[in-house]
Amino acid sequence: MAVRTALIFLCVGLAGACAPGDDACLALKAEQDESLELRQLRANQGEAAEASLSLQREAIEQELARVSQQESKLYYETTEDDETGFHCGGLTCAGGSHCCHGSTTICCGPGGHCSHGVGGM
Repeated sequence: MAVRTALIFLCVGLAGACAPGDDACLALKAEQDESLELRQLRANQGEAAEASLSLQREAIEQELARVSQQESKLYYETTEDDETGFHCGGLTCAGGSHCCHGSTTICCGPGGHCSHGVGGM
């Protein structure tokens, strides 16, 4: 019976059809269909998770850019009459700091470095 089923599967099963009354062939075909559905479901879940992570990363990088702007104003920007200051876009950075250009312009501390994330921030 197993040899017959294997032979039928090879001859007829490749075309997607089972011989009438061949329960083994029908069961195998149903199992393969379920396996395919499971693989497709996993692929869809993986794509959804990746999209969710991208959205989360973008939101976090926007928040980081906002915090960096506040930090720039608080610690590294100065007034135009400061002799050690220098122009950085529309800002005046304090001496010892440096200028970073991205989606926004900020003044960074002496040990900082400019970084542009996924959204160019």
